[in-house]
Amino acid sequence: ATTWQLTRYSTGGGSAVASPIPGTNITLIFDDDGTLSGSAGCNAYSAPYRLNETGLAVERVIATKTSRTEPAGVMEQESAYLALLRSAAGYRIVGDTLAVIDGNGRAILFFTAEP
Repeated sequence: ATTWQLTRYSTGGGSAVASPIPGTNITLIFDDDGTLSGSAGCNAYSAPYRLNETGLAVERVIATKTSRTEPAGVMEQESAYLALLRSAAGYRIVGDTLAVIDGNGRAILFFTAEP
């Protein structure tokens, strides 16, 4: 399965995006068994997902409960990422880039495939 690496994510309304904090590694893997998983920067997470041609539904995201203070903001970034993931409604893959889209049609998470 492809490991997708988070490169940018939506911050609040509109089209504002931010890059992950340097030193945090946020990943997403879609397993064939209908589970997605990865690292949210500090904690590992997993969730069942349903996929069709352009639709994506993520349910019951479960994450481990480790807390970190370094780098600054890592836990806030993690909860923002998991909240965005829960709001996923669709996706687009162009080349080695994955965009996750919310119910309003906004791209909220941007990933690049790890080589």
